[in-house]
Amino acid sequence: MSNAIPLAQPSLTDLERQAVLEVLHSPFLACGPRAETFSHSIAELCSRSSGIPCSSGTAGLTLVLAALGIGAGDRVVVPAFGFVAMANAVWSLGATPLFADCDPRTLNVELESVAKLLEHKPRAVLAAETFGNPAGMPELEALCAAHEIPLIEDACEGLGGRIAGRSIGGFGRASVFGFYPNKQITTGEGGVIVTDDTRLAERCRSLANHGRGEDGATFVRPGWNFRLDEMSAALGIAQLSRLSEILDRREAVAAQYTARLSGNVDLILPSVEQGCRPSWFAYCVRLTGRWNATVRDEVIEAMAGHDISCARYFPSIPKTPAWQGRCEPKACHTPVADSISNRTIALPFFADLSTSDVDIVCQSLELMIERATFRHRSSSNNQVDGFDQA
Repeated sequence: MSNAIPLAQPSLTDLERQAVLEVLHSPFLACGPRAETFSHSIAELCSRSSGIPCSSGTAGLTLVLAALGIGAGDRVVVPAFGFVAMANAVWSLGATPLFADCDPRTLNVELESVAKLLEHKPRAVLAAETFGNPAGMPELEALCAAHEIPLIEDACEGLGGRIAGRSIGGFGRASVFGFYPNKQITTGEGGVIVTDDTRLAERCRSLANHGRGEDGATFVRPGWNFRLDEMSAALGIAQLSRLSEILDRREAVAAQYTARLSGNVDLILPSVEQGCRPSWFAYCVRLTGRWNATVRDEVIEAMAGHDISCARYFPSIPKTPAWQGRCEPKACHTPVADSISNRTIALPFFADLSTSDVDIVCQSLELMIERATFRHRSSSNNQVDGFDQA
């Protein structure tokens, strides 16, 4: 297993290690200056006026929803195709997700699907740049503005991306970033909320620190301990100084994958819309519509047998065991997300992935697909459990 190719890994140097060590020699391990410095820098990157540090992207989403007064009995539009943290944040406050279907090309929420869900009077729309692709976000922002409903941008997968001259993290009432180790930059665990709404920023900051007021001694509302520690913030500051380098390297890896796999008729590759610069969080391909989840899972398992880690990004949230039966029947009809989620394969992807490793991944992937094709075609006169027959 020493030659295994992992799904993801952070890009770390001695700069990051030294930054964390310096915190251990300082008087502050928590509630110090680095968390504020880091969150302010993220806000500046997005042209936002306020940055609030927090313990994770999920915590950030929960804080924004709570600060908007969303709770039991409320509804929030959430992407069906995306990471489950979005639905979990809504659920944690007693509210109900309304699942929007996805655009088959961009994999972001489909505008018409969101528009239909607005008939159910949601309190907010929560939307993400799936895999770091900002396509459609300006149009979604305009739709929400026309209906006077707050848009919360889950920017956790998109740090550094741009569309139409605007940064990911600059859309809607507030935006949330997460910095788990598979992200473009990492703090280990951690997140940042950015917004131009000073009152919302104050409420988020208070809620993240047990509900304390500005004096730090008076508790003005119930809250959580969702703070970001100083070691994590120091790591983030060092990583942020290398952001351009890391993004360029990730973009180069994505380009290598695209060049290598573009001729494969069994694969649909990520699309980049005109005017977009994605921030490549992951490189996810999907098998064409004649395949189903059975073969997709076989391919992933076969890749693992060759020490290559792949993943099923993302399951359709309303079809997961956790969410089946929990959503309103009229607000979880997501056929595109359901179909796509059965065929996605996230390939190994990180800044330090070598050209030779990209070649190994692509050769192995194509071989595993060929083997699956032969195996299922040979099983019985095209009555194949691995093919969609519709």
